[in-house]
Amino acid sequence: VAGTASATISPGSANSGDRGTVTFTVTPDARIGDYELEFQFRNRVQRLAVAAPAAPWQDLWWAGEGENGWGMSVVQHRDMLFSVIYVYDEAGKPTWYVMAGGKWDDAHAAFTGPLHAPKGAPYTAYDAHDLVVGMPVGSATLAFNGANDVTLDYTIDGKSGHKKVTRQLFGAADPSAAPSYGDMWWGGPAQNGWGIALLQQHRTLFGVWFTYDAHGDATWLAMPTGTWAGSTTYEGRMYRASGAAWLGKAYDSAVFTTADVGFFRFRFAGDAAIFEYQVDGKGGTAALSRTPF
Repeated sequence: VAGTASATISPGSANSGDRGTVTFTVTPDARIGDYELEFQFRNRVQRLAVAAPAAPWQDLWWAGEGENGWGMSVVQHRDMLFSVIYVYDEAGKPTWYVMAGGKWDDAHAAFTGPLHAPKGAPYTAYDAHDLVVGMPVGSATLAFNGANDVTLDYTIDGKSGHKKVTRQLFGAADPSAAPSYGDMWWGGPAQNGWGIALLQQHRTLFGVWFTYDAHGDATWLAMPTGTWAGSTTYEGRMYRASGAAWLGKAYDSAVFTTADVGFFRFRFAGDAAIFEYQVDGKGGTAALSRTPF
């Protein structure tokens, strides 16, 4: 529709021939939103409404192979984003920063919010009373330049950086239907302070458990793939990563390493799940639900 969004149409012309039908591909520009397509044939005009995805920005984002080892999860509820950045401290240990909310700019093209670096109790004996969220350590802005093109600008502890990130492709195409388990999951108010970001592509889940180590410092464990052991049970291996210092520096992916430290299992039941794990020979179980935000 002239004067609104732009789009391309391919092919430019076609002949229906004896079939009586012809196929055109209409590709709107990179902006995410609701669209209307207008068709005109002789004296007849018809419009078709095309709704935007419910959570277009929810996914796992990274800076590509050149910066392999760190990433960012974005979970979207309606117009609100919950983002966690998974990186490494000066000693190469995994750490994370959370942006649990924020606001859009007037053009609805950039989302800005405060970043926190909480401390808490070890995941092996978690106690929400030990959670210290503290004041924001900085802020971040996600600028959405296209469906797969985002820039991350941050200032943390007085150090600033600019990163270009794109969706990390981890799920193989699968035409079979699968329930949607992609979300931010937590153990409820009694376990407030840690969570599991589950991202879903087709039938593949990629989980990142952001929690606290034996000293109460932020750490994370990755669950990059798994298999379905039944229609509602997903299980696989758990990995601990180490890498180059990230904050305010040029990241060196050559330092990135992972170690298999145990297994995980999710047993889903609608909007609830049981999370079973064994890490470094120690096992545990947690009841999870989708995080409201």
